[in-house]
Amino acid sequence: MDISFELAYPEHAWINKNTLRFWRNPDRPGYSRLDTLLISNNTDKVIRFLRIRTNDMFFVFDVQPHSQLSLSFSQQSEGNDIWTEGEFEDGSRFEHGVGLPENKSGESLGYCMAIDNDRVIITSLQETGDRGGSWSNLSIEAAPGCQP
Repeated sequence: MDISFELAYPEHAWINKNTLRFWRNPDRPGYSRLDTLLISNNTDKVIRFLRIRTNDMFFVFDVQPHSQLSLSFSQQSEGNDIWTEGEFEDGSRFEHGVGLPENKSGESLGYCMAIDNDRVIITSLQETGDRGGSWSNLSIEAAPGCQP
């Protein structure tokens, strides 16, 4: 049974004029760190809407062509994921997700999401995940250009 939206995300706020964030305040000490996601629209089209789910959920509207935005989201010590779906101004849609491994260091981590016309790529400055698995979306390759 799924948890209700109100219980999963009791807090919400507009963090800028185009971005609505839903989150849950951590109940335990040590869960207040934030990770960062740098999103790049590498297309010539406006992204009409973008939904991003991490431990938090974001709704971003009217992402301009060739623009970037940075989002901070609640870190979770055990595994997590980044999932996105969106729609361009021409009605074409996209979605992509990756699993994130447990962050044993407890340090804040940074990720980059590049949205192109035909794909979404999620990378990190540091390589994460178990490369021994058979699921390619359970790891994120290191990308030196990823500077969230």
